Order: sequence, then structure tokens, then C-alpha cells
Amino acid sequence: MDHHCVYLNNCISNRNYKYFFLLLAYSTVCGVLGVVSLCVVLFGLFPAEALWRRKSWFLEVLAFFLYVLFVAYLLQYHVMLLWSGRTTIAHLGDKTRETFMIQQGFPHKSSVRDRCAAHFTGDSLLLVEGGARRGGSRQARWREVFGVGGPVWYHLLPLSPRRSEGGSKAQST
Repeated sequence: MDHHCVYLNNCISNRNYKYFFLLLAYSTVCGVLGVVSLCVVLFGLFPAEALWRRKSWFLEVLAFFLYVLFVAYLLQYHVMLLWSGRTTIAHLGDKTRETFMIQQGFPHKSSVRDRCAAHFTGDSLLLVEGGARRGGSRQARWREVFGVGGPVWYHLLPLSPRRSEGGSKAQST
């Protein structure tokens, strides 16, 4: 399990991480288009005097902008996690351990991660698969989430990802 999303009320794992990631990406794109469209409509259709009389325009733009900011931050955070090969739980667990070790009197932040690894052994350190989601290169991790092969547009659709092409294939007679 990567994490439990309280906004979706669903656990996000390897099985549905692609769909969660695409939800964030498409929500960001739709939010940006919404802000741009709202600004074009407000500033293009209304004269300046009428716009200032309509007091809700600022709140509308602000609400869209905050929505885009929030969703874009979540998207950036999950891109960073995917690139680094970490899960959300492992990343937050490391931050919690580092904070704990600093509060216990370890003076240098740079050595906190090493001391945490030495201090927390066994199951408490291995939150989710040793803290790592996936091994290998960034490309291998992207392929694990989005699948392999096929046209580029296939990866951008909410379709089940194609897994590795290894294994036996049925031969036609």
C-alpha cells in the first residue's frame, strides 16, 4: 500500500497508482484551463467598470487558483516520490523518524538519516518494502506504474497498464 487517500476514501497501491496519478494530472490540467477560461471570460466580456461592481470575481479566481495550487502540489509530490522510488508512507515515516532523532539531541541533520537507520532496525524501519516502492531506474519505475509498450496515448488513458512483456506467449498454429 502506498497510502490511504482521505479525499478519495480509498487506499492507493500499485494496482491503482496509475489512476490516482492520472487523476492528479488531469485535475491540474482542468484547473489551469478553468483559471484561464475564467480570466478570459471575466476580463474579455465585462468592461472594467462592470467587473469592479461584480464583487465575486476575485473570489472565483482565487478559489480556482487555490484549487490548482493544491492539486499541482500533490502532483509534484507524487512525481518526486515516483522518481525517488519511495512510497508516501515510507517518506512520511522517514520524516517522522528524523524529527524524533533531532528532538532526542542529535546535532547534525545530515547524519540523522544514518543514525535513524542504525537506531530503528527490524520491522519498525521496514515500513513498506524497506521504504522503497520500486527498484531500478526512473524509467523502470515509470514503466511499472504506467505499463510498457503501446502508443504514448495509451499511457495517458485510464486503462490497465500493460505489464512486462516477459513470459510465454501463446503461439498460433
